[in-house]
Amino acid sequence: MADAQEIVRSLEYLPLAIDQAGAYIAARQLLFSEYLPRYRRNFNSLMAEKPEGYSYYAQTALTTWNMSFEAIQTEKPGAAKLLRLCSFLDKDDILDVLIHHGRKLPEGGAYA
Repeated sequence: MADAQEIVRSLEYLPLAIDQAGAYIAARQLLFSEYLPRYRRNFNSLMAEKPEGYSYYAQTALTTWNMSFEAIQTEKPGAAKLLRLCSFLDKDDILDVLIHHGRKLPEGGAYA
């Protein structure tokens, strides 16, 4: 219980960061005590590289996201490539059916 409370404190009580940390912990079946050193190591590494004026608060969510993305890169390189590609698209321009079914657009660009 104390380790879980320390994680939440370390994540500045940010709901998104807590959600991402919980998903990471569950997917890897980690103990809370195993997560905290990983988080702190990643956080400190990112803080050392942060641009001027970048907030500590924003760095917390970025750290949890970065940990998840690094795991995806290791475990599913194709998924990481897809995420990189999608980062260049407007969310309204991504057709879910293309991702879910791996279909290509028909000639002419319209989806039927």
